[in-house]
Amino acid sequence: MALRANPPAESCLKLGNTRERKENSQRQILNWYAVAQEKQAKVSLAESERAKESAARDLLKILGEDYRPVSASADLAVPELNFDTSTIKGIIENVPSILSQKNTINIKKSSLDSAKADYYPTLTASQSYGGDSESYEFPHSWNSWSVGLSLNIPIMPGGPTKYKNSVKSAEAAVKAEKQNLADDKLTLESNVYSAYDDFINACETVYAGDALLAANEERYKESFINYMAGNISFIDLESIEQTLIESRRNQLSYLKNANVNKITLESLLGITLEEGK
Repeated sequence: MALRANPPAESCLKLGNTRERKENSQRQILNWYAVAQEKQAKVSLAESERAKESAARDLLKILGEDYRPVSASADLAVPELNFDTSTIKGIIENVPSILSQKNTINIKKSSLDSAKADYYPTLTASQSYGGDSESYEFPHSWNSWSVGLSLNIPIMPGGPTKYKNSVKSAEAAVKAEKQNLADDKLTLESNVYSAYDDFINACETVYAGDALLAANEERYKESFINYMAGNISFIDLESIEQTLIESRRNQLSYLKNANVNKITLESLLGITLEEGK
């Protein structure tokens, strides 16, 4: 006696129809997903084109030229991470904004010296000589010489409090500029370290993305072989392929972020990272 009954043909037909409907439904969902991805890709492409045009206008404005089509090409590679952070303090001292503030302090010091000089005595020397240009004899009785020295000792120039107030004001200006310089150095140093951390994080994300992308590529290759052997359905293969495509898109985004963070860091330092090694 048979322990298991053979399924009736009607049940097999219903089961086959159910599987077909399920596969059709999955295929339709994948089609919708593909259409949505296509629209998203078109939007991203349009945004990239507008961003490129905006960058071209900014570049031409800096160069002082009228707008014209500009093109540039470069390899989108992973930046190197061998920047020596111990050089940051020394690099900051030569950042253009810091150098400008140092020059401002020197100007304020000159103003202070000038204010102090108002109370110093001044000694002026003068001389003159005159004679008849038509006479060739020397000396002439009508020739004249004069030599003079003038000593000026300011006691209360501009009033009894002007000198004191002027010096105090100039000293306060120098002190304020020095404090501004110290604050700006600390702020810049903090911003540099934050930008460097963002740069490191972006690069490490790229490295992690490389490993994930390689895994997804191998997975797709293996899945394609299984599909050709009839071990998995086309729906399963399409799903794995979409995962691979998404991984590639993410990797491009990671690379872009790493290079943008590198440029941001270099902008703060005023040099390229290669120069700061």
